[in-house]
Amino acid sequence: MKKFDLAFSLGFSCGCSRALRSAGLQFASYPLDWTGSPGIVASARMIASDFAGWLDRDDLELVDVRAGRFGNHIYRSRKTRFGFPHEFSSFLTFDEAYGPTVEKHRRRIARLMEHVRAAKSVFVAYIERPINPRASDADLAEAKRILEEKFPGVAFELTYFFHSDSELSEREVAPGIVAVDCAYRRMMNGEVWHEIDYDGIADWLRGHVTVTDPRTEAEKSAYEEERRRAKNKRFAAGGNALCRKLNELEYRLYRHLDEALQKKGVLPREKALWF
Repeated sequence: MKKFDLAFSLGFSCGCSRALRSAGLQFASYPLDWTGSPGIVASARMIASDFAGWLDRDDLELVDVRAGRFGNHIYRSRKTRFGFPHEFSSFLTFDEAYGPTVEKHRRRIARLMEHVRAAKSVFVAYIERPINPRASDADLAEAKRILEEKFPGVAFELTYFFHSDSELSEREVAPGIVAVDCAYRRMMNGEVWHEIDYDGIADWLRGHVTVTDPRTEAEKSAYEEERRRAKNKRFAAGGNALCRKLNELEYRLYRHLDEALQKKGVLPREKALWF
């Protein structure tokens, strides 16, 4: 069991942050938690640049609209290729959502930089999208090098998760870099679902990593209360199990309709994806 001062997610998406939180390793929100990353090196470079161009208004393009319980307009940066699937509700105009989103991410960026600089040892994780190719060992080493160059004096350890239907396996790529193969692809009605089944990864993390919780009891209580409010909000939006199932079916029908319109030439065949 290795102990660290801090843990945070490099991506690919919200599943990594959820696994860290479920394992009791992450205690605050950071800018990469709920975004779609184009790759582990891109995430490290974004941090090293102090998030240059992050949520640049003129750079954002609308690439998708999710149906069902998501109800989000999904935007992506043309330059950086990072996607924002959770920030822009379809119930708000872009202008209504943009300002609060920028302010929220400014706080998260400042928090990440402050917390990393205050730490001596940091654990970072990246869960690859189940249908993406595996990152090379050179990419993993480059991501770690970028972070260490940005934060001299901070010791980083990086763990990279890649989907495999076979038994769990671990490999030390280099000192401070571990690659873990395990099953986490989530299926829905025979199709690869966009969400990651992070429970197995959280179990692995619990058995390998521990992080010192720097919060006071009051801060812990406030955090748990915030999580309860968010959970209640999601439940109110999603409804009961039958309602959630119907929403998932709605999303699948949306996907099939989208593909049919592409075949008929109504929509561009090379439709941009947020990821």
